[in-house]
Amino acid sequence: MRQTLRRLALCLTAALGLVSHPVTAQVTEPSRQETEDALRSPLDEYRNRRDRATATPSVLALEGAVDPDEYIVGPGDVFAILVRGFESSTVPVVVSADGRLPLPDAGSIAVADLTLSVARDSILAALRPVFGRTEVEATLVQPRSFFIHVTGAVARPGRYQAPPASRVSTALELASADTSQSVVPNRALRPGFRNISVVRRDGSELSVDLRRYFSGGSTSHNPYLRDGDVVVVGTFDPSYEAIRVDGSVPFPDSYEARPGDTLLDLLEVAGIRSSHPVESVVRLTREQDDGSVTALTLSLDEVLSGQAGAQPVVARDHISLEPRALPGGTATVDGWVYYPGTYPIREGTTTVRDLMERAGGLRDDALTAGAYVVRRVPRVAISAAGTELPDEGSPDSKRLRLTELSIVGRIHFSLAYQGQNQVPVDIPAMLRGDAEPLVLRDGDRLVIPRDFRSVYVFGQVLRPGFVAFEPGRAVKDYVAAAGGVGPNAGAVMLLRNQNGEMIDDLQAAVQSGDLVFVDRAREVTESFVVHQALSLDRQASAAERQASIAADQNRRNSKYQFVSTVFSALSSVGTVVAIILSLRGK
Repeated sequence: MRQTLRRLALCLTAALGLVSHPVTAQVTEPSRQETEDALRSPLDEYRNRRDRATATPSVLALEGAVDPDEYIVGPGDVFAILVRGFESSTVPVVVSADGRLPLPDAGSIAVADLTLSVARDSILAALRPVFGRTEVEATLVQPRSFFIHVTGAVARPGRYQAPPASRVSTALELASADTSQSVVPNRALRPGFRNISVVRRDGSELSVDLRRYFSGGSTSHNPYLRDGDVVVVGTFDPSYEAIRVDGSVPFPDSYEARPGDTLLDLLEVAGIRSSHPVESVVRLTREQDDGSVTALTLSLDEVLSGQAGAQPVVARDHISLEPRALPGGTATVDGWVYYPGTYPIREGTTTVRDLMERAGGLRDDALTAGAYVVRRVPRVAISAAGTELPDEGSPDSKRLRLTELSIVGRIHFSLAYQGQNQVPVDIPAMLRGDAEPLVLRDGDRLVIPRDFRSVYVFGQVLRPGFVAFEPGRAVKDYVAAAGGVGPNAGAVMLLRNQNGEMIDDLQAAVQSGDLVFVDRAREVTESFVVHQALSLDRQASAAERQASIAADQNRRNSKYQFVSTVFSALSSVGTVVAIILSLRGK
């Protein structure tokens, strides 16, 4: 009984609400289907959160003070009329749906589609005859939200409620909240953000280059929207309707061509600012109708500050920006110095000693014998089978396979070639001035490791690893400290960390940072390589035999099909002859 009475009370309350506020109830009370859709659609949920945020003036988000010369007044704007006198009073008034603003004791005036500054002057002009010398002010206290239409290459074209003081980029954000589908199903086309059309209610059209706003932040390329604007995002084909900008620019890309484009426009779209710090060269290339190519080379300073920036550009032009060649460069020092890092150098003049002085010199326990310079040069990596691994600038592996090198020779070639970008340096001799100075190149990296007072022993030893360095100990002593040689041990070699020298002498003195390597027995190594080669040969032979068997089988099948066809034909002929003979016998 209580539940029944409670339900009746709720129904009566809802009915009274509908009667007393019929319009408000229809707008604010969503249906069950609308509620389910809002829960299912991320776009609807985003719109609901945005509407709740903009419904309260206290949380209204604006870029700053509204520009009265740009803001256009429309239905829903809330003004405050302040009358100063013995008792000051403030009256809030709202622009009506037909664009008129009701004023206290002065009727109403039309303010829709006027700028805020013009509307304010009209309001004050209508109030002065009523209030005389009493000071009157009109202030916009709450800008309105309004509806716009977004269509074209967006995820969800349609009508959207735009927040106050919205710009063209806001329309794209609203229509692209759902990222679950492609905005342009045709993969050959892209959305055209440089030729966005904004169609006003009066039929006028505004072309917006939003890419210039994205790259430079100038709001002049991202204007304010108005009530009922239609934002149209088109598409373009980069192969035929784009201008390519690359080189030393922040945002290299193929940009949609725009009527009246200039060289300066495209550089600004690609992220070049008027205060570009590096002296650079701009090269504009264009293919003519007859197939010939013309090229124009200008300095960046001329483009940014002079008439060269007004050079027209059209679709399929190519713009490249490259820094002017300078005698300088950079080199990096890593490791056990006081101030490691990258320093400017003069290529062909600055030496390793100069770079170390700029880095503060050597720290204690620096392993000068292990210092080396890494220089950027092409490298190659070739596997034991002669196949080339991906490595930019590496030689063609096919040419290597055409040589008379065996598999072992190709392995040795690969290992020797991989280390050719390191340049050993004698740091103590260079600091003393006893060695020829090593001149640095742009991109060089000087590495000075720390001296951990140890020797690395590896290969065919029982306990490979680091062994503590003790002055005066020979190679054989470090091999013994690593557990001695293993059952497949071969030659023992000392590798000098300073210059890569290989010494085959068990009595040779070892220095800190050196390496001791115990090779595998030669017969074991050769048998392993031969086994691998024979395995490859067996695989190739098996493949050839398989191919031969398949070919024989194909030939047998062909013969069988031929014989079957002949027998079938003969059988048919014999049947016909037998029928004819039987008919004649009758």
